[in-house]
Amino acid sequence: MQAQANLNEMLASGVTYTRVLATAQSFDIGMQKMTLNGQWRGTGVVASGRAFSTIGGHASKIGEALSGPEEFRAGVRRRIEQGAHAIKYMASGGIAFDQFEQPDMPQMTEAEMAAGVDVAHRRGIKVAAHAEALQTVKEALRAGVDSVEHAFVIDDEALELFQSTGTYLTPTLVAPYVIIKRGDGLLPQWMVDKAYKWVDSHFAAFGKAAKNGVNLALGTDAGSPLNGYADTALEAELWSIAGATNAQILQALFTNAADLLQISADYGELVPGKMADFVVFDASPLADIKVLQEPKRVAKFGEFVDTTGFQNPYILPLDKGHLAY
Repeated sequence: MQAQANLNEMLASGVTYTRVLATAQSFDIGMQKMTLNGQWRGTGVVASGRAFSTIGGHASKIGEALSGPEEFRAGVRRRIEQGAHAIKYMASGGIAFDQFEQPDMPQMTEAEMAAGVDVAHRRGIKVAAHAEALQTVKEALRAGVDSVEHAFVIDDEALELFQSTGTYLTPTLVAPYVIIKRGDGLLPQWMVDKAYKWVDSHFAAFGKAAKNGVNLALGTDAGSPLNGYADTALEAELWSIAGATNAQILQALFTNAADLLQISADYGELVPGKMADFVVFDASPLADIKVLQEPKRVAKFGEFVDTTGFQNPYILPLDKGHLAY
């Protein structure tokens, strides 16, 4: 019931299909099955099930902890058997789970990641890697992952790897941003301090990628601390602040996202023969990206959806912290 409420909140904000990465109990795989068999007609789901971590690594208590390439091969095979249509790695440290872990701590090895990628790709399934540490970003790219999530630092070598591999970057700028703007004084201070430490680097890394032709897909990491399921438009606005063009943002939301989710045969463009999922606005987001914050009507399968009651009235305001943006 909570999963469906979260997805309905996304639908009301204009998101009609989403990739769900790293649910603690793999409920997302059930929602994916309901999406595919027509039992669920809200925001559709491409599911990874529980994420893979290292023993004692980022989110290991809610994911599945593995060690060594052969365990990664076996783990990915298990998740595919369970029905996952995506694979999620927690490859580096992060902000939220552990006071003594830092985002720049590498955790998975390139060999471990590559072993699981090989298994997934043999089945036509894409792999996403939570990678905030620069070393891990590069190793994940060399290992063949299909998307890098977050990437708090990008140097010239990482940029060249993104460009040569065509790997997607999903930066989720909103995730550390809302820890500061909603959680300063509310969340544990160590978590807020880490967000402050990395937020400027995160924005700069994304800006570098956007200005240098890296493939981009827009997602939010919804479900991380104080990160709401209706924050897609906020993520888009943060992209604009960091240096992406409105055209890049819309491409990342639609055609690129559909490609990454492997649903582009039916979604991502409003053309004959594809699903008529679309959102109506009062003005063009190409002219002003903030228009995305106020969808007027949402259509799913060619029919307008009554989203009355779908919105979450308890989203905290962005009035904390001392960021200039």
